[in-house]
Amino acid sequence: MTMIGCVLIACSTATLCTGIDQEIPDRSLSTEIINAIKTQAAQKENLDQPIVITKVDKYMGKDNWHIVWATPENMDPGVFLLQAVANNLEYVAVWGGVAFPEEEPEVLKWFTTQAPTAPIPLLKCVAHFISTGKE
Repeated sequence: MTMIGCVLIACSTATLCTGIDQEIPDRSLSTEIINAIKTQAAQKENLDQPIVITKVDKYMGKDNWHIVWATPENMDPGVFLLQAVANNLEYVAVWGGVAFPEEEPEVLKWFTTQAPTAPIPLLKCVAHFISTGKE
C-alpha cells in the first residue's frame, strides 16, 4: 500500500509538467535565446549594460514560449521569459530571487501578468519548479 501511494504521489507531481519541453535547446536556439537576452533585456529592464549569458542552465518551453534559467556574468541568476513572434525571439521579462512553496500562487500570478498569452500549463510548471524545486 505504501509503495502504491508513493507511485501515485510521484505520478501526480510529474503530471504537472507533462507536455512541457524541458530539454536544453540545440546550439542554434540556445544562441538565439542568449542573443535576444543580451540585445533586448537591458533596454527593457533599464539597465546600464547588457546581460551577458554564456549558456542556458535549464529550459522549459511550449508552443512559441521559452523560459530559461541562466546565470549572467554580470548579475544574479534569473529565469528569463521569451516569446517567438514572427520567427524572432522577443525578451519579455526576468524573474529573480527565491520563492517558498506557499508562494507558488503569487509566482504563478507574476508569470501570468508578465506573459498573459503564454500557455498556462507552462507557467504552472515554471511556478511550481521555482517554488518547490520539483518538476
